[in-house]
Amino acid sequence: MPKKSSSKIVWISISLLIAVGIIACVALHFFFRPYMAVYLTTGDIYFGKTSTFPCVEVEDAWFLQRAQDGNLGLQRFAEAVWEPAGDIKINKDQIVFIAKLSDTSPIIQAIEGKVFPQQQVQQSGTNTEQENVIDSGVINVE
Repeated sequence: MPKKSSSKIVWISISLLIAVGIIACVALHFFFRPYMAVYLTTGDIYFGKTSTFPCVEVEDAWFLQRAQDGNLGLQRFAEAVWEPAGDIKINKDQIVFIAKLSDTSPIIQAIEGKVFPQQQVQQSGTNTEQENVIDSGVINVE
């Protein structure tokens, strides 16, 4: 009988380890996702936190946009003129590459230090991504 008891303990321990591993993976996937760049065959590039199962999805998506003055800016996808709702789901066949952005990327700095259009900052002679805000809500990243 002691053999059955120790066998149960082993199976319970293994089951608990597997459950903890699954919970840890899920937590890492949802809470600690890095910012990624998703480059499409159309030439569009989106930035945000991605998941790839069951389809490629970009959460809190941003994209590059050229402003009227010619400067390249970053705009939140949800604030586009057509007012899209939700995250972007992308056909895998349209993706050229997906790349992790470094923590020092100016794109991440602009996203995390975002200045909302209603909180426009006066330009003080310097040209940083937080200070150079265009009226349309686009953050200049040049």
